[in-house]
Amino acid sequence: MRTPDLPDRPAAVRRAPYGSNPVLGRHGSRAREEILDAARRMFAERGYHGTTVEAIGTESGRSGASVYQYFEGKGGIFRVLVDELTADVLPQARELGAAEPAPAADNLESLRGRVARLAVMLERHATTLSLWPVAEQDEPTLAGSTRRFVDAFAEMLSPRLAAAGVPAARRRGLAIGIAAMVQWSHLTRSARVPAMPVQVLDDVLTRVLYLALYPASRPGVAPVGPPVRRPERPDATRPSADPGVVPGVRRRITDRNRPTLQRLTAAATTAFRRNGFVGTSINDIAGEAGVSHASVYTYWPDRSGVFTTLAHEASVALSEHLERAEPVTGLESACHWLEGWFELVARYGSVLFIWTHEALHDPRLGPLAAEMERYVNGHLDVLLRTAPTAGTLDTGASHVVLWSLLTDFPYALSLQLGAVSRRQALDILTTMVTHGLLGYR
Repeated sequence: MRTPDLPDRPAAVRRAPYGSNPVLGRHGSRAREEILDAARRMFAERGYHGTTVEAIGTESGRSGASVYQYFEGKGGIFRVLVDELTADVLPQARELGAAEPAPAADNLESLRGRVARLAVMLERHATTLSLWPVAEQDEPTLAGSTRRFVDAFAEMLSPRLAAAGVPAARRRGLAIGIAAMVQWSHLTRSARVPAMPVQVLDDVLTRVLYLALYPASRPGVAPVGPPVRRPERPDATRPSADPGVVPGVRRRITDRNRPTLQRLTAAATTAFRRNGFVGTSINDIAGEAGVSHASVYTYWPDRSGVFTTLAHEASVALSEHLERAEPVTGLESACHWLEGWFELVARYGSVLFIWTHEALHDPRLGPLAAEMERYVNGHLDVLLRTAPTAGTLDTGASHVVLWSLLTDFPYALSLQLGAVSRRQALDILTTMVTHGLLGYR
């Protein structure tokens, strides 16, 4: 029997979300803010990919469906957070960028105040800043938003850079370096040394910026003192005596299965770089490698096991580089040291980033991270204590700034986001590290 034709019916239309409604009542405004607050907490805890609209709804005391009455989805929520960040940060960037005569070394209060106010805004939006590159890859409406923000920030700082004599071709990159130095230094302080007074860090940031922008202020000559011993390499950062035993891997590695292991670790590195540690699952790693998740479980029991393998590989390479690097005795050797370091970050940046901002306090991943932190800090001590600025900057805060410049800036801004090229990143590091922090001319 033939089914009779049915008349055409209009497609169901969902009520327009409140977020696009120009008139939002008091109850709706409060609900919208509660959803945004819940989203901030979820993004900070789970990362961008690990957060769902349903989780945001539950955290705000609502259903996931009710969230769609206020926002188009997770991407729409994140766009609001980006708008809030832009509205808060760019005015502070404009204030910092206002042209003024070079301050004297003993009269940096105005510059310090501007750096501190920018830092407050950057730290307030730390989660949005750190997840923005990941969200942009996932949300088409965010395409190009980070670059537009970076360009606007650079434009805000341009008057001060021009007044300091920075050539026009270098202003954008240097402005990005300044923002990254302030942002990541404060995030690193919060993650690793929360007891450090914020004012101490802001003072070092101000003096680094001052030395970087005004060449005549740099001491240029390293102090004469007793030789500084390099730290001894931890046993945990040495290659395994048995090549078949790989830390974190649950089975013995042979010549036959080693290519598979290398393929999986390369996929894991890509997944961690894209999603962070919290936002990466075994399925993500399997998908990146083009294998089943069971294949990944053949080698590791969980995500922490995968990261343990990557962290050990990174620690071995990092330690070998620091051991064979020539001592830094001037501008030329400092630049050479930075070039070698940058190659390490290009390969192991995601591991270093996760160590600093996600894994340091993890019971399984933290011990190696803490041991590497002590070892690397020992080498950074040598850099700082033999530099022209030795004794003039707080040591603890200098460590924080140096680590952020060496790892977070090149990884997040150059390798992950692509806001600056590798050549530009090295140029910025030369200015901020060798001139600004170390004081070489």
